[in-house]
Amino acid sequence: MLTFFLAIAANFAAMLLAPKPKLPSARRYGLNEFEFPTASEDRAQQLGFGTFRAFGNVIWYGDYLAREVKKRVRVNMFKTAHQTIGYRYHVGMWMTLCALPCDEVTEIRLGDQLIWSGSLPLSKTTVTTLDVHKEFTSAEGQEVPDGLSGRLMFFNHAVPESASRYTPLANKYMEDQLGEAVPAYPNTLHVVWLGPSSDASVEIPIPGFGAGAKLRKPAGFVGSSPRIEALSVVLKRRPDVSAALSTNTRSISYPVQGSLGSSNVRAAVDAFLAEVGDINGDANPALATLELLSTRSSSVGPMLSPYLFDIEAFFQAARRLKDESHGISFPWETSKPVDEVVSDVLLQTAGVLETNPRTAEMQMRLLRSDDEPVAIFDASNIERFDSFTRTNIREAPNVVEIIFQDRDYNWQPRVVRAKNLAGIRAAGSVRVETVEYLGVTREPLASILATRELRKLSGPFASAAFSGRVSTGMVLKPGDPIQVTHPTLGQSLRMRVTSARFLSMTNRGRVGIECVEDIFRSGTSAVIDVPPPPDAPYAGPPVSLVSPVLTLAPYALTGDEADHLMYYGQDPGFGVDSYEAAVQEGLTTWDYQREPEYFNGSQEPAIVGTTTAAWAPEMSTSGTMFLDLTPEAVGQWKRNSRGKLYLVAGSEWMSCASWFLDSTGRKLTVKSPVRGIFDTLPEAHPAGTPVTLLLGYVLDEGRVKTHQATGALEFDGPTAAVVRAESKGAGGKLDLLFAPESQASWQYNLARSRAPKPLPPGRFSVGGRLGALVDTGSLLSVSRSSAVSVSWVNRNRLARVEAGYFGTGNSAEPGVLVAFLVEFQTDAGAWQQHGAWRAANAGDTLANFDAAGIPAGARKLRVSFESRRAAGAGFAVSARGTAYFQLNA
Repeated sequence: MLTFFLAIAANFAAMLLAPKPKLPSARRYGLNEFEFPTASEDRAQQLGFGTFRAFGNVIWYGDYLAREVKKRVRVNMFKTAHQTIGYRYHVGMWMTLCALPCDEVTEIRLGDQLIWSGSLPLSKTTVTTLDVHKEFTSAEGQEVPDGLSGRLMFFNHAVPESASRYTPLANKYMEDQLGEAVPAYPNTLHVVWLGPSSDASVEIPIPGFGAGAKLRKPAGFVGSSPRIEALSVVLKRRPDVSAALSTNTRSISYPVQGSLGSSNVRAAVDAFLAEVGDINGDANPALATLELLSTRSSSVGPMLSPYLFDIEAFFQAARRLKDESHGISFPWETSKPVDEVVSDVLLQTAGVLETNPRTAEMQMRLLRSDDEPVAIFDASNIERFDSFTRTNIREAPNVVEIIFQDRDYNWQPRVVRAKNLAGIRAAGSVRVETVEYLGVTREPLASILATRELRKLSGPFASAAFSGRVSTGMVLKPGDPIQVTHPTLGQSLRMRVTSARFLSMTNRGRVGIECVEDIFRSGTSAVIDVPPPPDAPYAGPPVSLVSPVLTLAPYALTGDEADHLMYYGQDPGFGVDSYEAAVQEGLTTWDYQREPEYFNGSQEPAIVGTTTAAWAPEMSTSGTMFLDLTPEAVGQWKRNSRGKLYLVAGSEWMSCASWFLDSTGRKLTVKSPVRGIFDTLPEAHPAGTPVTLLLGYVLDEGRVKTHQATGALEFDGPTAAVVRAESKGAGGKLDLLFAPESQASWQYNLARSRAPKPLPPGRFSVGGRLGALVDTGSLLSVSRSSAVSVSWVNRNRLARVEAGYFGTGNSAEPGVLVAFLVEFQTDAGAWQQHGAWRAANAGDTLANFDAAGIPAGARKLRVSFESRRAAGAGFAVSARGTAYFQLNA
């Protein structure tokens, strides 16, 4: 036994006296081993219009720092040692982004990782700075993070051509690094990533030590690996047509009449350009074309003289494109000739560039279905018809696909399709035409173009060649619309000129013309790839369902109705008992190539009543609402009322299961409605407020999910769905708001589902009291306590229960927290904040604030509240409510 204890003692002594082992250390990479993204001095500078993604081309890097990262590891029972597990690398970089100044930065990514998003206007006279901090791990078990943390300095100096001298923007960091002056590169966008030697250190929050605890670290952090992912920056750039307007001696007639030398005219033109230059984040194609042709930048285009342009024609085309919501967004490397870029823009917008034969000015003209014919050809002026042919519908494309990169979903490639089902049946096969346009980055625009191309290509169109006589001085240009009547066939067609040439030098009135049928038709913005509804017989003449036709309601939250979109249509006043509504679930981000499914169902029309008295502004938990109904509404009520009643007043939704009509049959009593259901909050409703009563509603039989399973990626983007009214009931066919072109035509009503926002909290109270919905003279009182209690009930959207605002059940949605803001007001003063927004922990139902610290003289209290769930770099926020109180002296 003694020997055993002596052996143990000897082992302990050996461990205590043993030297610390040398632990393996992570490798430290030198600057010469780094791989920088697209580091090339001879790479062509990128240009861009609208909203586009630019990849930084690194033209310099240096200012290297490697900071060792260690952790303490145990080597035996009594000893620990430090082990180097990696390095945090810091460098400085200088990158080019665009060969022309830009207007705004909206997103920055490192590889696929989102580093920053928002709206950063770029100054064109000074340097714009942006501090970013985002660290992340790319692999399981990674101990030293990657990311980007530091300061970006954007140089975006716009210097007009007329400036003989200018003061360059100082690039002090690069001058310090290189020890000499560096080029200013005016009229380009370039960015400097400050390295660790700069004074732009980063303050990083210390987890677990409170909001004020910060740790200062050197700038220029680029990760723990020598391979730096590509840095992409999403930019916005509106067209700059200043070069085309650079003369003060010209006069214009549109958008304002007067000389460009007038300051008032210049101001009006600038206001016009600001209005039409941006189209849903895209650039106006007409203005982009004008810039490409006139800009004085030698890296862009031909630099044509401003006197060569018909400015009014370009401006009128710009106005038309703005009204059509037709913009373009594209990056362009100068390796592509400018004439090809202009041709691509014209192809997308169905436009032509032409020279006015009388003024010799270049003008832009849009080909549209409402263009008036410039000439009429019939037996009186057609000398000879050489040919007249018509294509076979069986050979025409019957499906058009538009391929585009969707900027709403991180520039992922997507496809939208338009189908001509009649053409498919006639041809017996699917004939697909795939089109890829230069400047499409949005689904609505892709839908318009797909339906436009389908309407052009899917019909049997005619082509003709003939010789005819024109009036003196007439010049027919390609694209001009003409009306042609075939003398023998007797067909009168609207056609477009493809070529026109004089047939005789001695007879300038005799012209040879080639033309095709005018098949241009505008597209629709509706969701496409939707088969038409099945044919249904109907009796009697059609009647119209008045506006609002079909209205998108919130999602149902109960039972089998969970996550379904609801739609309702109002009674047209023709005694219609019911109609059918057809619903097509739209394309989603993750499943955009799936074949669509089509559903329809019976719907009772909604009716509208008006409140006879004000609905109390206090957040009452119960009460009775009295509604006046018209005789038509009463008739609809008696025919269709059943089950649970839903009411819509303003933006508040209510439900009720108890009601009755009075003896006159005109006043409806709604007893104890459940207020603030779905994702709405109670509101104050004065007398005479219209209240929509849903006697029944249609549900999409296919689910439209607004959240994913636990642990899966949240989907915060839109999902599209389309709905249309169908024929049903004694009232005959119920069409949409506008009269159809024929009995067989049908139209879309488009709606987009909302992001999966959390439900606002219920029973929000301060000091045990429910506040008033509006600021009134008589309010409940709250004491000036140093710990005023704030309480609420959590409402869980994922629980799928119809929870009203005043419901007592508490069900917290994982990851959702409640935040509130306290404000006070004196008798005659403005509302002032009492501290910042306070956020409780997820799942909490109680918090406090110090009302004793509110200054003396404050008489009223206002508390705003909302639910939040983390989404990307920010929050998905619920509807916001506000409660008002009287503050005790």
